[in-house]
Amino acid sequence: MEASNSSEKGRQLEICLEMFLRLICGLALAEYLSGAKDEKAEARLEDFKQRPSPSLGHYVEFGREMIRVLAKRPEQEAFLDEMVRWYFTGRGKLTKPATKLGNDLIRLRNVGAHGAAEERTDPERVNHMHSLLREVFLSAEGWLLANPFCCIKEKKKQPGKCEGTVVWFVGPMHRTQSGTLWTADRLDQSSSLLVTTPRGEHVRGVMDLGYLLQVDATMDPPKHHLFYGFSKSGEVVLQAPD
Repeated sequence: MEASNSSEKGRQLEICLEMFLRLICGLALAEYLSGAKDEKAEARLEDFKQRPSPSLGHYVEFGREMIRVLAKRPEQEAFLDEMVRWYFTGRGKLTKPATKLGNDLIRLRNVGAHGAAEERTDPERVNHMHSLLREVFLSAEGWLLANPFCCIKEKKKQPGKCEGTVVWFVGPMHRTQSGTLWTADRLDQSSSLLVTTPRGEHVRGVMDLGYLLQVDATMDPPKHHLFYGFSKSGEVVLQAPD
């Protein structure tokens, strides 16, 4: 991470933290919407829809509730089961990475955003945040790489399967693969999906991300538009990093 001073470095770290929280929320929401409804999750979703400008704390609470519901679903229905295990222990408690993400990093960020001027630029605070964020990212590497995100460039649909060209954005970076086959029924209006396939092997499962995460592959580097929240009319709002 390149930054000319502590203030700029802190700002970059805050952006990374927000993007990671929004990624988790978008992925968890996509899987939740693909299964049965849950009363508490629906209440949290409705509450989140009322917030036009969600705070990082709102993302933490929303993502946590979505993942909690996913942890209760039967194992055979799980798609992002590795993310669930990364977030919750078998007893339903927060893991160390989840605690650092939702508690420690948020606290450090809030000091930088709302504290006194000397606290915002304190190198010790910024370096601590950098260390914690790096630790959390590395701990999540397993489920991120096990579920690569890709963008469909070309596609044609046949009964029971889709075929086309995809560009991978996690795992083998920006590698184009032609003739990939996957089974899905909601890809007609979507160009982004998450797959269970390690390092470019045959696709074993697909989760359509719909309009929760999109990539503009025409940009260099590609521009990622992540789940941000909802409009007043209830439509999903995507937003790219600042």
